[in-house]
Amino acid sequence: FSCSANTSYRIKNCMLLCSFSHTFRMPTFTDLYYDSATQIANHQLKPEKSTTCNIGFNYKKKTLGINANIYYRRGKDIIDWARTQSEEVWKSMNIDNVNAFGTELSVRYNPKKFLKSVGATYAFCTLDKHSGTLVSKYALDYLHNSVTFDINHKIYKNWGANWQLSYRERNGTYVAADGNTTHYEPFTLLDLQTYWENDFTKIFIEVSNLFGKKYFDYGGIEQPGMQLRAGITVQL
Repeated sequence: FSCSANTSYRIKNCMLLCSFSHTFRMPTFTDLYYDSATQIANHQLKPEKSTTCNIGFNYKKKTLGINANIYYRRGKDIIDWARTQSEEVWKSMNIDNVNAFGTELSVRYNPKKFLKSVGATYAFCTLDKHSGTLVSKYALDYLHNSVTFDINHKIYKNWGANWQLSYRERNGTYVAADGNTTHYEPFTLLDLQTYWENDFTKIFIEVSNLFGKKYFDYGGIEQPGMQLRAGITVQL
């Protein structure tokens, strides 16, 4: 079964929040029945269950906003593809317990002049797993530390630019192309969006991974280099 409860209390410009939830996730068709030369499914998988408690704090006054959250999640029968160090075949299974503790903190300042906004976000997470010496393919690969800075400023009249600098440190390992088990390396990315906007229309050009950083992320998948996108949004 699933259930949740939320409560909050406001004191002038501050708000205290507390929430509790209990949820479950059913195994997918792939988890239950997909077999290959490197994967063995398990049709006896049980649903994974998690219980999460969260305490938060929000502050907002004029141009300044602060948000902070602390959470603890207790997971049971977590579904994952895993194997022992000596095996080569991945098996879908219920990992006994995976408990998570984390915190998130964000600060944003909006002067609404030449400098439209400045923001910083930090997120931390750590897992306490009880799965012996298993090598996990997904469930135990998580963002351990994440830091983001962004600046949105005017250039000239309706023109502006938004810069975002991000640092990611992922826990866990993946199997590299040479067959060796490899730890994730931390990486830093810079994204840029330039735009023209008025009250109804926004035209933008985005460049992600501005310096073409080569890195591997969730699932051991090599991520794209520099990407260019353009678009237009109209508010009716």
